[in-house]
Amino acid sequence: MRRGAHAPSGGGEEAEAEAGEEEGEGASESSRDERLLATVLGLAGAGYLSKACARFSTNPVAETGVYDDTQPGGGLTADQALVRDTLRDLHPQSTAVSDDDMRPAQGAGGAVTRYSTSSKEYRDAFWEVFHSVPKARAMSVDGVSYEELEFLYYGGADTREVLFDIVASINRGEVHESATKIWGDLNLLGIEKRDDDGNLTGTRPIGIPAAIRRLANRVLMKHRSADMCDLFTGGTPDMRRTVRDGMREICLRPTEDGGLGMSAEEAEARVKACNIPLQVGVGLAGGAEVAIQLLQEHLRRNPGHAIASDDKRNGFNCISRKAIFAGLRRWFPELIPTVALWYSEQRRLFLFNAEARCSSGDTFMSTEGCAQGDPLGPFLFAVGYHWTLLEMQTMLEGDDLAQLWSGVESNKSKRCMWAPDPRSLDAVRDHTDVKGTPDSADGVLRGIRVLGAYLGDKAWCRDKLVKRVRKALEPLSGIMALRDTKTIHTAQQLAQVLLRFCSNTTLTFFLRTMPPSVTQDAAREHDRLMEEALYTLVGGARVGRNSPRWRVAVQQARLPVRMGGMGLTSAMDIREAAWVGTWALVTRPIRELHEPFRDLDVALAPGERFDELREAHKRLRALRDEVGKTWREWDGRTLYQDVVGPFKETKAVGRRRYHPPKLTPAAELLPLPEFSSTSEFLQQAQR
Repeated sequence: MRRGAHAPSGGGEEAEAEAGEEEGEGASESSRDERLLATVLGLAGAGYLSKACARFSTNPVAETGVYDDTQPGGGLTADQALVRDTLRDLHPQSTAVSDDDMRPAQGAGGAVTRYSTSSKEYRDAFWEVFHSVPKARAMSVDGVSYEELEFLYYGGADTREVLFDIVASINRGEVHESATKIWGDLNLLGIEKRDDDGNLTGTRPIGIPAAIRRLANRVLMKHRSADMCDLFTGGTPDMRRTVRDGMREICLRPTEDGGLGMSAEEAEARVKACNIPLQVGVGLAGGAEVAIQLLQEHLRRNPGHAIASDDKRNGFNCISRKAIFAGLRRWFPELIPTVALWYSEQRRLFLFNAEARCSSGDTFMSTEGCAQGDPLGPFLFAVGYHWTLLEMQTMLEGDDLAQLWSGVESNKSKRCMWAPDPRSLDAVRDHTDVKGTPDSADGVLRGIRVLGAYLGDKAWCRDKLVKRVRKALEPLSGIMALRDTKTIHTAQQLAQVLLRFCSNTTLTFFLRTMPPSVTQDAAREHDRLMEEALYTLVGGARVGRNSPRWRVAVQQARLPVRMGGMGLTSAMDIREAAWVGTWALVTRPIRELHEPFRDLDVALAPGERFDELREAHKRLRALRDEVGKTWREWDGRTLYQDVVGPFKETKAVGRRRYHPPKLTPAAELLPLPEFSSTSEFLQQAQR
């Protein structure tokens, strides 16, 4: 009822008051909708798609409230105070590293050793990063977007050269202190941490640096990632020799200096018996996929073995900066000035445009570890932890040593084990504090999660993945509820963008890491939920779900944008292609990283995973041949259509049936035995 509308007798004032309240609530709701739409539109328009999508899901950091000095306790609720104190606890407030730790290496004549940016390869890396900047990322404190920096790149030769000089100066560690104070600040975001059942278990704090710093560090990683990978995987004889020299140093070092005090003969025997630590998270294409398939292959060959998972507590924020600089000095001394720009002192953290403060009002800063939102972050963690891994291998000690040397400790509550044959866990029966051991509270596990993927009993893996998809797509309801307002008329376009670039990619990683038979149910559920969202978005009710027109519309929406579709790729359609693409990517690294797997031939290896690979590869090749045959038939047949000319004349115009302009040549679809080759066609196979 409108305010002031006529009300029936007997209670008119009350009815009118209620009508006013309803109108007020409606106006308030409309105002909230407009603010939400404006916020999401602004984020998406600036390219912050993941941040825009996060507006429709629970974000622990969003519950921090605004600290008000004029109010008792900052005006925070108990929950807001708890979230702020939790974030404070996740950022150890230690003293800064010493000047001696950061002392740059010096070359001939005492000149500081800096990162070289003069090579053609470095310029190529600069081009690769800036000519097409990433589309989805989080917001930084300075508010500068990747698109604005990309605009400078395309602003002409002079502007591009200025941008190159800025990026190169950052990578050489020669930026003025005033710039590092601005670019060194971090915007604090939170990512939900959930267990296997989707329950919220905590917050993973992510510090987001300035856009120019992130892109500059992307250039550096693009340029040197191969060298980093060689160190962490022992990928070359020289690097393996370097790592073994480090182990030998630990063995020979006197006990009073933290070594083992061994003789030369004893040290040589110990080094020979030790494995070279293997870190696949930096510089190795598809590192997660490689690690997962390495474990699966090991269990196939050793079914009596088990997988043990040891999660590190808040690793990126806790890794000692002293350990980071020690690792750099040993293996990448030219990067010390570069890293010192950002990690030589405390850096401010910001929560929603205000300095981060705990419930008591004290500010807290980033004083240890490395920013997880920094492209250098994974490398810095790995290089700081690598020496600790050498110590642990050589000295045959574990978690206590890791915490002593690197500041990183295990989250013992998350330790778990799983084995294909539960009988193989009898030897660890006494370790009741480790989940999955026979006498632990929950007994043996049906499976285990490794880097996000599920390994174990097929039915268990299927169920877990379906739950994961449903949880990940919960924001769809909020996205579909977006409506145009009086001033903003692009709600549907915005929803389409979020559907394509955020929601539709939910399952991609799992399709690459788990066999098609395991991902089938989750892929079907993903497609169902996406279709339901599309039905709501485009008004499918006008024709109905069972209408042939709707089925055609769905198929068209699943086509790539360049073919007139919406890019809402069907997970069911790409399951087998994703599995084949993964093995095209990981077969060679698996053979090279682990000596016992040098004989792996995916064309002949036994087991369900490889049976599915061979069947999928066979079907994809057959499908390609069928499509190619059809296209050739279309190209050889001319169709005629009557066309009315400008003078009402009718003439038959010949045309050919449309098909996409390019089909992958058959020669580029390599047979399975060549998946371990160095063919260039394998490099982008997964994509």
